[in-house]
Amino acid sequence: EKWAGLMVTAEPEIIRADFRAVERYDGREAARAVRAPMLILAGGDDLLAAPALSGELAALVPSATEVRLPRAGHFLHLEQPDEFHGALDRFLVTAS
Repeated sequence: EKWAGLMVTAEPEIIRADFRAVERYDGREAARAVRAPMLILAGGDDLLAAPALSGELAALVPSATEVRLPRAGHFLHLEQPDEFHGALDRFLVTAS
């Protein structure tokens, strides 16, 4: 509820700045350098970081495991907490 309220009350310029920052960021070079196991958790309904971006990231990192949670947006850990923690737990068991 706290996060939902923040999104409703945030100044429009702050929200626009968040979207612009995501749009400008290019982490492909850094992603290619990752050698450790990586979990990419994405919300299937994320409007800020589009689900296609997680797929692109997963394609760049050979050690990546991508999990996309349907019916979750940018705050998937709050929107789908059981699924989020289940995916994290499974990853941690297999990555260690």
